[in-house]
Amino acid sequence: RLWQAGRERYTTSELVGILDAAPERISPSALLRPVFQDYLLGTSLIIGGPAEIAYFAQSQVLYDAILDRTTPLQARLMATLIEPAIATVMTRHEIDLPQAFVPPDELAQRLGARAMPIEGKRKLAAAGNALDQELEALTEWMHSLDANLGASADVSASKMRYQMNRLRRMAATFELQRESSLAKHAAAITLHLFPKQHAQERIVAGAWFLARFGNTLPAALVEAAKTECTGHLSIEI
Repeated sequence: RLWQAGRERYTTSELVGILDAAPERISPSALLRPVFQDYLLGTSLIIGGPAEIAYFAQSQVLYDAILDRTTPLQARLMATLIEPAIATVMTRHEIDLPQAFVPPDELAQRLGARAMPIEGKRKLAAAGNALDQELEALTEWMHSLDANLGASADVSASKMRYQMNRLRRMAATFELQRESSLAKHAAAITLHLFPKQHAQERIVAGAWFLARFGNTLPAALVEAAKTECTGHLSIEI
């Protein structure tokens, strides 16, 4: 039987010889790594993220064959920490955590749209709804006449909807220019919750929060972990 490593192939006896002579040349793969770890260290519990859990599920047969047991697995806590000042701004603009996971310019546009006077919102909504209704009826009729004509109608309708959305963006941009604090608030929210368009836990070190909030932070994390929620949590601290 031959075993392949990269472009090279080895027999079982060759691999055993390498293991005896130069064991540092051989290391377990991602699937074998947790099995080796648990064999050497006697692990009582594995805490992992989504990718690690997926690998662990594939390693189940290896655990049964090599260790004759399976180490218990617990999903790690995944959360975004929201400071009081950021929570206040989010409440003011009615922004929840999923809505904050966008680039700052996109969030600023959303805040500008929400800041528009109610009369402007109603006019834009009425115009957009009327346009969609009329275009839907018109393109359906043109499709019934001829497929090519219908395809051309779809293209033209798409351009009209684009211009309607452009009017919405223009109105939102005007509000942003008139109220400069909106862009600043959007930048602050994304900087703290979605830095460099990545999850907070991937960019901001936990030590920073620990230094800022002290012993209250671990207690808040432990309390949040008690929910046993496998999804992403938002924790106000």
